[in-house]
Amino acid sequence: MLALSTRISLAVISVVSLIAIITPASADQRDWGECLGDNPETAITGCTRIVQRTAETKKDRASAYHNRGLAHAINADLDRAIADFSGAIRLEPTNADSFISRGSAYSAKGDNSRAIANFDEALRLDPINVRAYFNRGLANFYARSLAVALDDLNQARELDPAYAYSALWLDIVQRRSNVGSRLPQTTSQIDMANWPGPIIRLFLGEMTQADVLAAAADPDADKQRAQVCEAGFYSGELALVRGDREEALRLFRLAASNCPKTFSEWIAANAELRTRGARSASRDMSRRTARQ
Repeated sequence: MLALSTRISLAVISVVSLIAIITPASADQRDWGECLGDNPETAITGCTRIVQRTAETKKDRASAYHNRGLAHAINADLDRAIADFSGAIRLEPTNADSFISRGSAYSAKGDNSRAIANFDEALRLDPINVRAYFNRGLANFYARSLAVALDDLNQARELDPAYAYSALWLDIVQRRSNVGSRLPQTTSQIDMANWPGPIIRLFLGEMTQADVLAAAADPDADKQRAQVCEAGFYSGELALVRGDREEALRLFRLAASNCPKTFSEWIAANAELRTRGARSASRDMSRRTARQ
């Protein structure tokens, strides 16, 4: 999960990847508390007050732009999110995180070329950034550049072999590329006792979809929502590999409707639906926004 879990693939990391920010002493504490909070509406309000204060340092205003962008992304308001990530980049052009966030927002819109360009720039600034490789791998996958996607995901896995989602996506792209699965060889450093271990075991044939859904249950409602989202999405990917297109589309539609909007799985579910000419949650959302 990179993703903004906020996993921004946008987390996409679903990935999805907040910038670690120390609240500056010069900033109004209430505004920063809101700007860095979990509620997207109050975050937008607090961050807006900060970006409007020209007395703030460029770095602080860039952080506020970035966090407001993440709040807009949580609301799936992708154009405003991109505008804010661009604002952060103008003020702090050497921060790779803002390029990753903007690239993830472009991925969510289905604009893979702009997404890849942003991940390219992030890697120019930070050549060993795992999230940039991971998210660029997904964007190349959506763009049907499977060989390039494999290279990026392999690089992400080599940089962080304990990151389970790189192993999962590497397996998906390998199967789509008809090069066979090497998942058993990529799990030695992954903690299979914790999530998303059950999803990997599903791909290995060691668990059923019902088993994975049962494992996704959690007393924390937000955590359970995230895990149920992922269980459904990856079950859809496995159904697609097995040739069950209708079941895959059903599960992708559920993921597009129910996954947090900053998860790489939400972006991927909409990408899978677009590729197959199926109606997606993001397409419906865009149409509703255009009518308002």
